[in-house]
Amino acid sequence: MLTKIYFGLLFLIFSCLVAVGQETYNPFKTFSKAQLLEDADYLAEYLVKAHPAIYWHSSEVEFQQAISKLKESLSEEMTELEFLAEAAKLNSVIKCVHS
Repeated sequence: MLTKIYFGLLFLIFSCLVAVGQETYNPFKTFSKAQLLEDADYLAEYLVKAHPAIYWHSSEVEFQQAISKLKESLSEEMTELEFLAEAAKLNSVIKCVHS
């Protein structure tokens, strides 16, 4: 009986420790325009660095224009899903279904 209580308490303590460091995902959390602009810059930089043929279907100028258009489309506050919907429009410039 004492071992059941001991393991029950141990499980309860472990469960509390695991739950403390986790933040629940909130799809309605909004991000500031400054944060979103930083993300857009990072996305552009990462795509140029990591994509093997970023300029295969469009020129560097067209890609930069699409990034500028993305930045202009950002509101003062947007959710992650709203930002992703705008960023997904880059696929029409890159024309790569893997990106």
